[in-house]
Amino acid sequence: MDSILPPPAILASSTSGIPMSRIQSECKHPERCVTGHPFNPPHLVPLVEVVGGAKTSAETIERAMRFYTAMGKRAMHIRKEVMGHVANRLAAALYREVAYLIDQDVVSVADADAAVCMGPGLRWALMGPNLIYHLGGGPGRAKLRPPREFLLASPAFPPASSARSEACYDITQEPRAAINETRIKLDQLGSGIESNLRVLRGHNSAGRNDRQ
Repeated sequence: MDSILPPPAILASSTSGIPMSRIQSECKHPERCVTGHPFNPPHLVPLVEVVGGAKTSAETIERAMRFYTAMGKRAMHIRKEVMGHVANRLAAALYREVAYLIDQDVVSVADADAAVCMGPGLRWALMGPNLIYHLGGGPGRAKLRPPREFLLASPAFPPASSARSEACYDITQEPRAAINETRIKLDQLGSGIESNLRVLRGHNSAGRNDRQ
């Protein structure tokens, strides 16, 4: 494709495992090669991870970000190449802990799933872990210290993470914008729920009328 397409055309790969630096290594125009990693089902899940390789130009990354954003996606620029990018690594970290808890007979497979989808998973759909813990900190808590004791108690967390856990992470740089965005999402979610309830009430009323 690199030899056929004109130089201005962007070559984007959806790979989640092959570094873009390796893909573009033999291209004549490596500066136009970039990773655009979506999530299944891509027509429903908005996230797209945009990752450049060692020779990807800043212009290519900017154009790719604009392209995905124009499609209604939530384009996220991954600053460095890491295996699995970001979202898959977060999912893998959670699943390592799930596997550990099941292996230790702490919880059943079904209940491990329920613990996520009936608990924090509902919050994660609207707010990321940083914002959730920030909001839970209460007034006046500008910084959040990760709960080292239980995070490091599990083999799922390697010793390397202990040094980082000693630090306080300041997550107040963009809280206002994030909170406003979350409020909008909550309003939209509430409107959608109310709309669905109205439809259900209408169906129930129609059903009662038919029976009468």
